[in-house]
Amino acid sequence: MLRRSTLSVMLALAAILALAMPALAGGVVVTLDSTPTDVQAGAPFTVGFMIISAHEGHLPITDGKPIILATNAATKERVTANAKAEGEPGHYVATLTLPSAGKWEWSIHPWGELNYPTAVLSPLEVRAAAAQAVPAAENASASQTSLDAALWPALVAIVAGGAIAAAVLVRLRRRAEARS
Repeated sequence: MLRRSTLSVMLALAAILALAMPALAGGVVVTLDSTPTDVQAGAPFTVGFMIISAHEGHLPITDGKPIILATNAATKERVTANAKAEGEPGHYVATLTLPSAGKWEWSIHPWGELNYPTAVLSPLEVRAAAAQAVPAAENASASQTSLDAALWPALVAIVAGGAIAAAVLVRLRRRAEARS
């Protein structure tokens, strides 16, 4: 019984492989230069990749017209970008701007046809657009500088990414400590 089941499974796998061979016959391999990280909604980022033949010799594909397709998993927004040949033969570059935060599924279509087998890539986690920094008042009033000493670390953390000079921070801290 076990021998008969094993033989049936092996025959089924062989049939599946035989049917899949035509799909693999025109294959290419797509490799990213690097996986995009820290992608922000509304901010452009560039993707570089190589397309090479999956056949013997592994020659670069120089006549491709790759398209990158990205789809937001939650909102179903779609973005496409055409890649251009750049650098060594078989190397392409595309710039994308994803409009919203969330998980984006994306793929590279090497021949410019969205129905051609693709290189499906790991989803991109796109973070929300950074809030614009609020400009700090250059002439802070006395009421603004009377800070509780316990709040000082929070102020430093908030202002650290802004454009206030270190000297102004020191002056504000001294005034706050003097008033507490």
